[in-house]
Amino acid sequence: MAVQREIIHTGHDNTIDRRLKADGVVVNLSAVTKMTLTIGALTISSLTTPSSFDWSSHAASGIVHFKNLGNVTGMAALAGKSYSAKLVVFDASHTTGLVWDYIPVSVR
Repeated sequence: MAVQREIIHTGHDNTIDRRLKADGVVVNLSAVTKMTLTIGALTISSLTTPSSFDWSSHAASGIVHFKNLGNVTGMAALAGKSYSAKLVVFDASHTTGLVWDYIPVSVR
């Protein structure tokens, strides 16, 4: 069975939406203070690139919108390959972050 990958289109504003769950239950994201997404050698942080992350709009639903990833500095250098993007979530209880998920992505 082929892995379904999210596509990051370099130079474009496409959005990737993910619903975060723990043990099958949607997680309320209202206490989240930071997220990072690492794709290859590129780490995107909500602190330095806040326009690429939105979890507050649908916090109770556990939905994270990754926005404008194709326009992040350094993304074009990753084009033509597939990655397991590591999502790390931070809050007051997890100041070093929790590795939440590995998201299969292709950068084009």
